[in-house]
Amino acid sequence: MSIQPGNNNTSINQTSNTSVPPVQQQPASSPGTQRWSFHNKGAFGKGPIGSVLGSEALTNLQTAMAEEYKNSDERMKVNLIPIDNANEKAHFSCLVICLTSATDVKAGVAYHTLLIEASAPALTARNEVINQVNVEIFPVASDAYDADLIGMITERVRAAYPGVAFFNASAAVVPRTFDIQNKSAVRALAANAGLACATELEMRSSGFVDLDLSSFAGDSKLQVALSFSNDHQENPVGLPVRSDVSVNFISQQNKWTPNASVNSGDRAEHIGNVTGFVDLLWSPVVQPSNMYGGGYQQPVYGQQMMAPTQQYTARFVITSMRSDFAFTVPFQLLSLVTAMAVGADANWMQALRPTPVSSVGKKRRVDLHDIGAIGYEVNAEMNTAGASKRIVTNTDSFRPEQLGQLISAFIRPGMLMSMDIPEVGPESWYSGIFSSGANSMHEAYEALYNAAVKLTGRHFENNFSRGTPMFDDVGNRVHMGYYTDDNGMKRDIRDIDYLAIANLSGELTPATIRDWSDTFVRTGYPLPLRLSARKKMIMHALPDAVFTGYANRVTFTTPFLEALVLSCRQAGLDMFITTPMNSGDLNNARAVPSFISNTIIPMNMPSVFNHSGGSMQVGQSYNNYDPRFSR
Repeated sequence: MSIQPGNNNTSINQTSNTSVPPVQQQPASSPGTQRWSFHNKGAFGKGPIGSVLGSEALTNLQTAMAEEYKNSDERMKVNLIPIDNANEKAHFSCLVICLTSATDVKAGVAYHTLLIEASAPALTARNEVINQVNVEIFPVASDAYDADLIGMITERVRAAYPGVAFFNASAAVVPRTFDIQNKSAVRALAANAGLACATELEMRSSGFVDLDLSSFAGDSKLQVALSFSNDHQENPVGLPVRSDVSVNFISQQNKWTPNASVNSGDRAEHIGNVTGFVDLLWSPVVQPSNMYGGGYQQPVYGQQMMAPTQQYTARFVITSMRSDFAFTVPFQLLSLVTAMAVGADANWMQALRPTPVSSVGKKRRVDLHDIGAIGYEVNAEMNTAGASKRIVTNTDSFRPEQLGQLISAFIRPGMLMSMDIPEVGPESWYSGIFSSGANSMHEAYEALYNAAVKLTGRHFENNFSRGTPMFDDVGNRVHMGYYTDDNGMKRDIRDIDYLAIANLSGELTPATIRDWSDTFVRTGYPLPLRLSARKKMIMHALPDAVFTGYANRVTFTTPFLEALVLSCRQAGLDMFITTPMNSGDLNNARAVPSFISNTIIPMNMPSVFNHSGGSMQVGQSYNNYDPRFSR
């Protein structure tokens, strides 16, 4: 029976006792035959209540979010619009968070959409033949945020706010594992969605002034503090984010004194945080060859190197940008500048320090990021049998200066800067502009360019011509998700990188290392084929891996980064870096007096002494980037 609510004379439809004559079957060839489809069940499977879980998942999230927004800023008004997949043509139920000014709704409405993954079964993978290879196409919840769903959301917002300008503040997938009972998790989600909407409205308000370094009051010292660990952070939907390197941007007021009270208001202010990790790219230095086509042979490990041996380039991959200050585009560019501290003075080398066996927990079987695994490819010992072996680095006797020598021998000086931008993730509302700009969206490029001009007090337009590429290596996607480590902790599947594959597979199947690298750089092959191959390797390394989505990995061009840093400096930006180590700790050069050249007495200088003697052999000096690798 069905009950119609909202009517005092509630109607109840009951089944009649009158028997119904059976329907006469028609021949299949009859013109009146009605075709049926597995996609239209008709009366099949109908019951008194629906079996779709979308309504329940939607109601639970809506109730929890509404509770959080009860105490929102009284100057803002929050409205929640549910889209139930039980009644709409949406695969996943959605909750649209709308924000308006409490005093002036006509100023516009900003809205942020949450796709509730738990409201529907997981999307089904399919197989396609690409380049004569059977390839798995693995869809994820973020794929549902397409033009059809965006159009549906837009219509619902327009209906709720007729005649009002509306601004889309992006969307995020709430993963199936999100704990609706965790108050802290719900609050983080509500805060992120509200901030996305508030930022959109603020940027469009009259009198808004964005970040301009040339107007900085200069009332504080700006510090970038680097830390290196094996930690993971959680994003606003509760998923782990790889954070081997943490870049903290801090402002300390000039009037601060060491003995000041902690309640004086002169404390240091945390401005923002960038996290990421250092990956290696196989990119051998081209070695000179003779007229017959033969190349210089790499010298035996430990001997003087007579030819270039660097076969890798370090890449810092940004995994998150968080702020306690602002999320406008100029501030995102400022965060990018602070992340450059990782490359300054080769600070990135600290991220590659191996973990000694004596300090490895009992449950940890393999150090995924032990740099010694590059030995499987570089063949440092020049084994004539062709077999390579690991370089032993995980002993207590392996010193920082030996790490510096190893890096100097096989990794090029300098560093690439890349960024992972999740597709329909909780960070997409502010970081998505980088992905759009990298994928040749003119409006996004212009927004980035104009933001750089604004941030630097117009110096950027003098250092970087409009239209010059800001990005390279575009169109690459990476898998997002998590796994559970041996200690029962959820970790980002981006733990599986070049060194992880080398450590896990290098000894038995060294060809896997090359295959992994090819999934990123062999761009002649279609991306779906490369993603499918990479997913298989991740699953082999992490059988319990859960894939939650994708991110676009973009790489910034050198001219763009150089121009941005130079322009910030010209605008008055001055920061100092604090770091656990420095380049001096990673080389074996001893300090030398700086006054030698102006004070040394030459051997042929006139002398009052008359005697015979030997000469002193002057040894070769070292620089901070030692081109040799020796124990």
